Amino acid sequence: MKPKTNKWLQKTYEALNNQFFDGRLKLRPSKVRFASWDELDDDGMYLVGDSLLVNEDFKTHETMCVIVLLHEMVHVDQNQGGYVGYTDDSHDLIFHAGIDRLYRAGAYETLL
Repeated sequence: MKPKTNKWLQKTYEALNNQFFDGRLKLRPSKVRFASWDELDDDGMYLVGDSLLVNEDFKTHETMCVIVLLHEMVHVDQNQGGYVGYTDDSHDLIFHAGIDRLYRAGAYETLL
C-alpha cells in the first residue's frame, strides 16, 4: 500500500468531521498531520487548541490511521465543549461515551 500523506489525513479529517461531528470541530485541517516518535509517544495526540497528530508509523495502515484519527477527534470535540477530563489522559467515562456514539453512528463499520 502506498503511504498516506498529510493531505490525505487532512481530507479524511474533514470528511469525518462532516459525517460524524456535523462539521462542528473547529480545528483547521492544516493542523492535522503525521508526526514522528520524536514529537509524540503514542499512536496519536491532540495538543489542545493547536494540532492533532497521528503516528507516522501508520502511514501504510489506512484503517489504523482512521481509528486513531477518530479517537483524537473525540478529544477535540470534548475539549471544544469545555470538557477536559478528570483522569490524567482524559480517557474517562465521558470520553468512552464519545467513542460509543461514533460506534453507534457507524464510524467503525468498515474498520473493525
